[in-house]
Amino acid sequence: MRRVCSPGRPHVLIDHVLVGPSGIYLIRYLPAEPDEACLDAAALADYAAVVAGLALPRYRDRCRPVLCLRGGAERADEVDGVLVASVGALEHVVRFATPVLSSSEARQAYTALRADLVDVPPEVDTSRRRLRAVVRMAAASAAVAAVSVGALLLGPDAMELLAGRG
Repeated sequence: MRRVCSPGRPHVLIDHVLVGPSGIYLIRYLPAEPDEACLDAAALADYAAVVAGLALPRYRDRCRPVLCLRGGAERADEVDGVLVASVGALEHVVRFATPVLSSSEARQAYTALRADLVDVPPEVDTSRRRLRAVVRMAAASAAVAAVSVGALLLGPDAMELLAGRG
């Protein structure tokens, strides 16, 4: 599941919920700043507990909060019960950890979580880069419109006359 939250905490975003044989991973992505990751580990553990509470009781101990760092060196550390890992290290953990769920248990855990978690709409990109791109597109559209309007106002006869002067 991508971009979900608990119904009781709509402001607490979980970027990914991954359910597989090696467990239930509640993933939050951050830039590659170890200090920032350690500060957010407590908040992640808090909402991981909320989501784990949504899991069926027999699967709650198989929920694992993850703070995934984008970029930077490969790493995988445990910080206050939260796995702090780079993308590559997380992939390795998920693929090679000891299985704790059978395929039918994973399916049942996923179905229960899917029923209880709420999808969060994608964020609107309000960055300066996106704003500049929109302004450039609007300016280009206005230029094309101006040329088109000029051609319509002058009409075909005037356009031939202007073309003949060149």
